[in-house]
Amino acid sequence: MSRRAAGAAPGPIGGPGLRVLFVGINPSLRSAEVCAPVRRYAGVKMEIRPLLESDAAAIHRSLLGDPEVAAWFRSTGAFTLSECEEMVGRKVAHRAAHGFGWSLGWEGEECVGWGIAQYCIVDGGSEVEVGWAVTRSHWRRGIATRLGRHALTEIAHLELHSVVAYTLEHNLASRGVMTKLRMSYEKDFDLHGQPHVLYRKALRGG
Repeated sequence: MSRRAAGAAPGPIGGPGLRVLFVGINPSLRSAEVCAPVRRYAGVKMEIRPLLESDAAAIHRSLLGDPEVAAWFRSTGAFTLSECEEMVGRKVAHRAAHGFGWSLGWEGEECVGWGIAQYCIVDGGSEVEVGWAVTRSHWRRGIATRLGRHALTEIAHLELHSVVAYTLEHNLASRGVMTKLRMSYEKDFDLHGQPHVLYRKALRGG
């Protein structure tokens, strides 16, 4: 979505499925890379740092190579290592170009999830998307909320009018995380033929 670094309802707390979109961005603003200090979240000592080219194997091993995690992102099964390498290359290039992007959360030498902040097209509009994915063994530990908050912090200086989150309609866990981030339900919409829900939070910036 660090080298120490999309299911049945309800979806897994801290699992993937959340997307957050930032509306009203001034593209000329650039954020510096953010590396969070090592802290404990729900008993997990987690370090967060920017995604590196060398992280593809960790993402494949902990996240997208797992069919249950991959199912939140596509219906055709787990991702291959080469697919992960291609994706990581694009995400690292995004950070280099824009000054913000994907980060990984690490517990020791184990990748436990990602937090993302990136430009994207959603429902026909250009936005900045923020979200997360968490390795299956670490669901329900509050990690997704922490990764989401980290992504928000990384681009907090941008001039934003509002923040919007979306997920699959049945992913009650990710909807719960949206509530923790103080977002409110706005509407239903379809994405790739599947029902999604949109949440919004007004911001002071922008």
